[in-house]
Amino acid sequence: MENLATLGALSITTRDLSKNPSKALRDACARPLIVMRHQRPVACLVSIEQWAELIGKLKDIEMNTSIAQVDLQIHSCEMGSAVHLLSESHLAMAEAMGAK
Repeated sequence: MENLATLGALSITTRDLSKNPSKALRDACARPLIVMRHQRPVACLVSIEQWAELIGKLKDIEMNTSIAQVDLQIHSCEMGSAVHLLSESHLAMAEAMGAK
């Protein structure tokens, strides 16, 4: 896991969170707040604006991935059809040559 400082996140222990949840919510409005239990991250609080931005980016990534997969499937189908047509034309030519 990346260093929390490089993510620009603050951290808070579960104990401090339960003592002062209002402060934690205020801090989370400024930047992500990582909740730590036994020196390990267990949750992340983000503002609703940051959440909406993250979900928007995730949807964009999913849409781009879906489009790329569809393009790949179409390309595969086109290639399959071309190979199939090529096979049929070779078969027809072979039959025509054999009939002569």
